[in-house]
Amino acid sequence: MQPHAPIIRARGEGETQLDIQLTGRTEVKAAYSPINHILVLGAVTGRPGKGIDQGSKQEKYRTLQYELGIGAYLALGDSWVVQTTIGTGAARTQRTLSEFGILLAFNNDYDARYRKKYGQVGLAYQAPRRSLGLGYRLTQVHFLKLSAQDRQTPFTRYQLPLDKQLRHEFYLFGRYYIGENNRWQLQASMAYSATFPGRGLVDPYTEIAQRARFNRGASLLTGLGIVFYPSQLRQRAAFSQ
Repeated sequence: MQPHAPIIRARGEGETQLDIQLTGRTEVKAAYSPINHILVLGAVTGRPGKGIDQGSKQEKYRTLQYELGIGAYLALGDSWVVQTTIGTGAARTQRTLSEFGILLAFNNDYDARYRKKYGQVGLAYQAPRRSLGLGYRLTQVHFLKLSAQDRQTPFTRYQLPLDKQLRHEFYLFGRYYIGENNRWQLQASMAYSATFPGRGLVDPYTEIAQRARFNRGASLLTGLGIVFYPSQLRQRAAFSQ
């Protein structure tokens, strides 16, 4: 999932967000400030699709994930907001990982269930008709299940070590306001996720180690979405200031 980074400045403010990732995955997010400087957040993402069936030639990608968080924010003047959040979540994902070279091909179906914990810090700038934000998230993933199945005969399935993984995630987004009172906003977002050490060669080489290293790959997520600020929340926020 892309890191959740709402722009909220006062008690009573809230926002809902719908993003479509370029992979076809949909993300729905919501945030609300019940008291000054405190934030509660929730997000869910999913992509339906066929599961992993032995011998199928069609690449697989389906997922269902959620996360919940709590955070703090501080408005710096009229334009800047700094924010920190912590949270937890869980996911079930099935997808195909492929890499083709001149002499070597890797083509496996992965099946994973995991929990995660994260901490995040971000900074946002608001102008009259647009805003920008960036930040960093550190995520600890704990695999409850992790396996990889070769897509070529004899379709061997390998149970991979169930370990923890730290992922460093950097994000950037921009919003453009539309409509009256800036209640609707268009958003473009990008996030880069990596772990160290990354997807390096393994020595000594084993079938399990080869497949485990592909689970340490980096990824770039890009998406487009729309953000909505409910009018009643905006009015309550203005009254509380």
